[in-house]
Amino acid sequence: MTDKSRGRTWLINDSKKLEQNVRAFQSVLPNGTELMPAVKADAYGHGGVLVSKKLNEFGVKAFCVASAKEGARLRAGGVEGEILVLGYTSRADLNQVIEFDLIQTVIDLDYAKMLKDWGKKIKAHIGIDSGMHRVGEFSSRTEEIADIYKIENIEITGIFTHLSSADSDNPEHIEFTKEQGRKFRECLDDLRARGCSLGKIHSLNTTGLLRYSDFGGDYARVG
Repeated sequence: MTDKSRGRTWLINDSKKLEQNVRAFQSVLPNGTELMPAVKADAYGHGGVLVSKKLNEFGVKAFCVASAKEGARLRAGGVEGEILVLGYTSRADLNQVIEFDLIQTVIDLDYAKMLKDWGKKIKAHIGIDSGMHRVGEFSSRTEEIADIYKIENIEITGIFTHLSSADSDNPEHIEFTKEQGRKFRECLDDLRARGCSLGKIHSLNTTGLLRYSDFGGDYARVG
């Protein structure tokens, strides 16, 4: 019999299925790579805190979200581990990043300079634009990226890019994704040569993990 008090629609989360999904992804991870589930948009409508705390139980220790507000909600709900904010956080909202122990994405050198002027110690990953042209410093601008590492109040703990066409079977998109991987690797090599301590490296999304696992990295941002 239907419980009418639930309204017209409802969602049932099956923790056993969730754990099966986690184990399935873990079985195809490259050596040294850990899961960093994308739980933005309230875990795509499945309940961000609920899902993330279950993932904690399954051994997941890193997450990514779209905004500082989302990250704060997870932390306030008891989620443990690293929480990376993928999107832009305005100066007015940066205190949330500090208060809730989040990691902010540095989208380019200008944003890094704003964080420098803000003056507070903050943990961050650097976003690299390897071809998507949405967010991140261009992969070719390694001198500018290296300058971000020199800003004293920004503790860079990682660097990443996004494979925008990893889910496509189009031969041109496949070549484009491989080119993104090449640009990202060249960027990282140049930064290492400049003496930068890169931190955690990640580029793989869900289909990136399934199709381009040879790209490797410290995290796979599945979701």
